[in-house]
Amino acid sequence: MTQMPKRFLYTLFWLLPLAASCWDSAPPCKRFWEVDAAFTGTVLDDGVGDPGAAWGSGRVRLVVEESFSGMRDEKEIELDPGTATECYLRMRKGQRYFIYAQRDQDGLLRTSACLGSVRLDLAQDDLRFVRTLQRGAAKSFLFGSVKWNGAHPLAGVAIFAHGAEREYRTITGVNGEFVISPVVPGKYEIRAALAGYVGDELVHVSEVHDRGCAAVNLRLWTDGRISGRLRHSTGAVAPNVTAELAILDENEELGERFAVETDEDGHFEFSSLAAGRYILGVNLEEPPSAEIPYTSTRYPGPILLAEGEKLSDADLRLPPRLPERTIHVQAVWPDG
Repeated sequence: MTQMPKRFLYTLFWLLPLAASCWDSAPPCKRFWEVDAAFTGTVLDDGVGDPGAAWGSGRVRLVVEESFSGMRDEKEIELDPGTATECYLRMRKGQRYFIYAQRDQDGLLRTSACLGSVRLDLAQDDLRFVRTLQRGAAKSFLFGSVKWNGAHPLAGVAIFAHGAEREYRTITGVNGEFVISPVVPGKYEIRAALAGYVGDELVHVSEVHDRGCAAVNLRLWTDGRISGRLRHSTGAVAPNVTAELAILDENEELGERFAVETDEDGHFEFSSLAAGRYILGVNLEEPPSAEIPYTSTRYPGPILLAEGEKLSDADLRLPPRLPERTIHVQAVWPDG
């Protein structure tokens, strides 16, 4: 994939939504194709009987100003703004809105904040996209971002998109973002690859509409690994014993914990680990139990794991197994 000029990247990324909504993950280039109607209008009647009420129970009446799709030459319409739902869109008399709506079987238009409808002054990205459609300049494309360990932008990640009998490839930039444009409309399987990292999803499936887009946000995790064997106090391997690994935080306290069971050879492995300090052991903070009859045991000292490092010799010998005990109990009635 050739490097695209900055001007083209800017043209694509203004399609990202600015207005906060329940549908933050859907930019206009995707949202537009998944509703029955899109238009702008001014509210004549906000459907709220009490002017001070924050919640409405009635339909809203609007004058349709500009229709972009799905309208039937209506000049004035009734609209359900999502009454009695958590996505209710509070619309005020005299204000202008950009509306995304679905039509029910009776022909009534229904919208909500979750469909992306918003005040017109906050809909600049939506307006830019529909104007691009009107000019015939819209293209089908894929875009998104890659973050490592769930939070940090990751540059240099290879992005592969396969679908519509085509395959595309690009690389994430310094901000972890990527764009593939134009692409043939259709369903795509997208995956990210970078040495030393693994994904929480091997393949992400998304659909690109004609003159639309698909936003794909991927996460990769540092593929650090800590493995070894648990052995009994006699030196024999310890199968089917739960080994624990805990992150050691800056206050020297145990943070997030992971657990795996040893195989028949006493082997364990923790994978997809971020760089950091770890404490390995058995019953790290739990008392012995019938399932794990050992006193708390820890690997000598914290294990320091670098990014993508794989440690394979973290062997740990368990203390003697605690003996089983039988307790006899006699139950009696209150009268003895």
